[in-house]
Amino acid sequence: MYSHADYLGLNLSSLSETQNRAFLEANQDKIVVLKFYAPWCRACKGLAPKFLALKKDEKYKDLPILWSQMSVQNNKDYIKSLGVLALPSVLFYAGSEGLVENFPCGPSKIPIFKKKSTEL
Repeated sequence: MYSHADYLGLNLSSLSETQNRAFLEANQDKIVVLKFYAPWCRACKGLAPKFLALKKDEKYKDLPILWSQMSVQNNKDYIKSLGVLALPSVLFYAGSEGLVENFPCGPSKIPIFKKKSTEL
């Protein structure tokens, strides 16, 4: 299966529905930033290097943040069930609080992403 992580050499996991549920369950003491993308999506491809840059940003290094992503391929119904209406989108999970933010996040919305991530 094609993965942005494999294509871009990112140190991010690309999850299936089952893996995502287990990942969230196992990391209730952390903030999880989950990006949804499609391999064919131009905006998703444009967001990928910016998402990686955020992951590597020094201001996030000491925070309990886990970065992950999920392709729409083979996960379309599950992603829709999470309320994702557009790609790329980012969901923030804040530990035991669960989902706290869901927003479409193309490359031009990185300033909004940064603001939202500091509010967690």
